[in-house]
Amino acid sequence: MEYGERRLFLIKALTVYSNDKIGIIGENGAGKTTLLDIIAGNMQPSAGSAAAYGPVSYINQNVTDIPDKEETDEKYQWQVPGNPYSGGEVMRAKIADALAKRSDILICDEPTSNLDEKGIRKLEDALTTFKGAVLLVSHDRKLMDKVCSKIWEIRDGRITVINGNYSTFKQQQEQIRQNQQKEYDQYIRTKKSLEQALQDRSGKAQSMTKTPARMGNSEARLHRMDVRQRAGKVSGSAGNIKSRLDKLEAKDKVKAETNYRFKANVNIQKAGRTVVSVNGLSFSYGRTEILWDISFRVNRGDRVCITGDNGSGKTTLLDCIARGHETVRINPQDEIGYFDQNSLGLDDDKNILEWVMQTSRLPEHLSRTVLAELGIRRENVYKQIRMLSGGERSKTALAALLCRQCSLLILDEPTNYLDIYMLEALERMLTAYEGTLIFVSHDRRFRQNIASRILHLDNGRLAEKDLCLKKESGEVKTQITLMELKAEALIESKKRVCEAEHEKIEREYQQIISKINDLKMESEN
Repeated sequence: MEYGERRLFLIKALTVYSNDKIGIIGENGAGKTTLLDIIAGNMQPSAGSAAAYGPVSYINQNVTDIPDKEETDEKYQWQVPGNPYSGGEVMRAKIADALAKRSDILICDEPTSNLDEKGIRKLEDALTTFKGAVLLVSHDRKLMDKVCSKIWEIRDGRITVINGNYSTFKQQQEQIRQNQQKEYDQYIRTKKSLEQALQDRSGKAQSMTKTPARMGNSEARLHRMDVRQRAGKVSGSAGNIKSRLDKLEAKDKVKAETNYRFKANVNIQKAGRTVVSVNGLSFSYGRTEILWDISFRVNRGDRVCITGDNGSGKTTLLDCIARGHETVRINPQDEIGYFDQNSLGLDDDKNILEWVMQTSRLPEHLSRTVLAELGIRRENVYKQIRMLSGGERSKTALAALLCRQCSLLILDEPTNYLDIYMLEALERMLTAYEGTLIFVSHDRRFRQNIASRILHLDNGRLAEKDLCLKKESGEVKTQITLMELKAEALIESKKRVCEAEHEKIEREYQQIISKINDLKMESEN
């Protein structure tokens, strides 16, 4: 596929078999969505062809495409209202419509966008049990691990196929990186050794040409003849070394991951232990109560993740903390850095580097390193903010926050517009962050790797979840297995009873699936 003079990708041959579950990864702009559109028949390639031998269903990520309003069993199961309005409702409707078609091929482009935790788990179950081929683009690594048995990576216009899920892909990438590092280290050692040998031979040949001062003329002539012979041999040896050095295959230096520790700009001795205290916070929109009598404390160094279903008030709670609700007290020694997904506050008249540097406490070279880690490299740092895509604007705002070295970061869904590589880069940087963090994220692995505390919102109230429950106990595993067996038995019984009983069985089945999802959520949270 080409756009003007730019080649997006060149694929010699790829085959998808009937039960393949394929995850497609690549940087933003690598061509993932374009490839899906070509396979779905929505776009023609510049050369070559793609053919799908069976009906195709396509879940795209465009929330402005309103799905069909026809009521189906799938929409009932996915709790889709008659008139989908929010991003989460629209995505649920798209998923329900795609599953209702019973296609042979299901194409999913970022289907977890705007889904809450329950929605993601329901999607995970649907994709895992789908009777057909699945092509999945997602930055949700846990979803890729559970669903995919093969990975396609688009990089530098080529596709690499890896058998296994995303974790398998990462293991292979790490092994490749280690091998490349070994090759580079060996190259450097060999090069230094040859350069030293060449220097020694050249120096020896030069010193051999000097005639001792006390020699007579005849002795000097004999000495010079002997020296020329020996110097010639040494020079020949030096020439051989130089030839080996010239022919030595150069190896590129392996790019190191960021190891800069993002400091918090606060005097810990003077600042004290408590960073945020919330006492009796309630909040309503008109007569709609969102938060009710919420109280909690955040201590220095805590990494608090706020969880909850769509509409539970997570963003509202972060906004109350960041903007100073009357029930919220922030330690006056602490400076807040707030990533508001709905209002990034960028200045369209500046370029990226200007915007980041005006508040950065890091020197320019380190600020540019942060930008590069988030995918804004080289001349792109001079792009005008008004020209940026949604993803680039998000990355610019995140880079500016990290470079400010605020002692309290409040992040509302910071991973939404990031590809899988940038998400992992942000994860590494936040792991190295020395301050206090409060964040909302539906990305389960991101949350698992970053959070030290989980606060869960349910019906306007807040409860703390014990992170020790992350690993499923034997008892919980047994409960889940028994419920899954019961769900399978209900599906079989539906085939044997009259149609009048179908609705009752379907309701019972959905209740069991909901309980299974809740148990899984508790075991991970």
